[in-house]
Amino acid sequence: MARSIIHPRWFYIGNMGREIRLRPHHILCLHGFRGLGYSQGFVDNMYRVLRDLKADPRLKIRLRMGFDLICSSCTVENIKECKKTTSKAGRMDRIIYRRLKGLRKKTTLTDLLPLYYKNIKPKDIKRICRLCQWFDLGYCLPAFKDKNLLKQLEKGGV
Repeated sequence: MARSIIHPRWFYIGNMGREIRLRPHHILCLHGFRGLGYSQGFVDNMYRVLRDLKADPRLKIRLRMGFDLICSSCTVENIKECKKTTSKAGRMDRIIYRRLKGLRKKTTLTDLLPLYYKNIKPKDIKRICRLCQWFDLGYCLPAFKDKNLLKQLEKGGV
């Protein structure tokens, strides 16, 4: 298996094991991801993140408000916008974070996804993601309703 080459600020190995830092809304993005993105580097990074999450079910995720591993491969223009606290991404993160009752600072994707499915309903996805340029492609809502990401992890295929 290919090793991930990711900036250590967003993905690292510490005393408590490997950890990946992600924005709350990027968990939703991982559901609807179909190989499209802002650039080829962004697409490659999304595949790498999905592959790492699938390959290591114990991989810890630290949800963070702001710039994360997925943002790190975005285009400069998008990075400038997303770093603003008033950005669309920041708004999505705040809504999701408020809904995730019982969230621990560090968790795994297999523990995190049931919290998402319990506290975020399909009608919420429309409200949360309506301003995202990718939402109108129609991948995200059906994938979330179908619990696509959890099924992929359970089958071992991302």
